[in-house]
Order: sequence, then C-alpha cells, then structure tokens
Amino acid sequence: MQNSTLILKIMALQALTAALSLFAGGDIVDWNIIINFIQGVGFPIACVLIMFQQMDKEREAHKEETNKVTEALNNNTVILTELKQKLEDMTNET
Repeated sequence: MQNSTLILKIMALQALTAALSLFAGGDIVDWNIIINFIQGVGFPIACVLIMFQQMDKEREAHKEETNKVTEALNNNTVILTELKQKLEDMTNET
C-alpha cells in the first residue's frame, strides 16, 4: 500500500511538472507522463492538483501585488502628512 502511494506521488509530481511547463509556455512536454497520471488517479484528481498548483502561483503573485499597493499607500500617507503640515504652516503665517 505504501509503495503504491509513493508511486502515485511521483507520478503526480511528474505530471504537474509537465503541466506547469506547458502552462509556462514550455515547448517540451511529455504527454505520456500526463496521460499516465490521469489514468492512474483519474481526470478529476489530476485537474484538482493542477488547479491547486495554479491557485498557489496566483496567491504568490497576489501577495506581491498587495505588498506593492501597501508600500504605495504608505508613501502617499507620508506625502499627504507633509502637505498638510505645509498648509498648516502657511495658514499660521498669515
């Protein structure tokens, strides 16, 4: 039982690698690996694993985007605070 689980994990890793290569625009894809994996675990499971990997990549990209937006927002807050201070100084001078 343990050997069959290990074999399925290896097949899954090979199939995911091939599928990700295809998604990334790679030209070299061994379709036999993907077909054998689908035959071994079934189409729905193969799709779920590939979709999970894609979702994980999107989550990482979203995390980077969120960090950039947060940095821009913090920079804008600093600038607005400085602008507010200058306007207050100008108002107090008159």
